[in-house]
Amino acid sequence: MFTFSEGNKEDNLCSPIKPVTLKLLVSVDLPKTGDDDKESLLTGLDFMPDGRLEAVDSINNKCIILNERLHRQGTSYKFK
Repeated sequence: MFTFSEGNKEDNLCSPIKPVTLKLLVSVDLPKTGDDDKESLLTGLDFMPDGRLEAVDSINNKCIILNERLHRQGTSYKFK
């Protein structure tokens, strides 16, 4: 169930709630690499214009780039 912002209460009363079914299409296991301190914890995802996926690993302070097949590309970018 989704919650809506308080600012649009009138809109929420007029709109019927429709059930939504989510289906997992693909998943990927990101194993710990040699420079990781702990198992990855992805806290942010975004698509780049060329279709690659950018993932933020906040536990290890890294940015990981994945291709369209969800394989790591190149070296991860380490944050200070």
